[in-house]
Amino acid sequence: MLRSVLPFVRKYVAVLSRGSISQEDALQEILLTIHRALHTYLYPNPVLPWLKAIARNKIIDLFRSSARDKVFDSDQKLDESQSLLFSMNQVLPEDLADLKRIWATLSAKEQELLQLVKIEGFSFSQLAEHYKEEEGALKVRVHRIIKKLRERALKELKSGSFTMFL
Repeated sequence: MLRSVLPFVRKYVAVLSRGSISQEDALQEILLTIHRALHTYLYPNPVLPWLKAIARNKIIDLFRSSARDKVFDSDQKLDESQSLLFSMNQVLPEDLADLKRIWATLSAKEQELLQLVKIEGFSFSQLAEHYKEEEGALKVRVHRIIKKLRERALKELKSGSFTMFL
């Protein structure tokens, strides 16, 4: 049975894969899946739509797995160049001025809380003990402060006075 469908499946893979995935690997995967799913074929029905569905779904799976591999590769490249791209030395003075201006719009207590959590890395449980507040309340406050900063940055970006990221 598999030998009889091999020419059709080979052509179908060549058309759908368009060189993005290994055609031989795809062909093997599809033939294995057809073999495993043979019990699902209902005899009086045409075999061609059943074969096309299996081949199409397997090719989609292979595209997804190859896309994930590419994402992992780009993550590794990002990790390798992270020290170069994201170091503080790469921040331009005008960008730093924009950030300082938006940071200054926060109250002293908001600045302190954000600095302790996001910059110095204190846990919410440590801060809850220090401020004698509930951990959940501190999480909500930090979230609201970050949201406020984001809204102000977007507002300034739309007005044209914020030059960072342009």
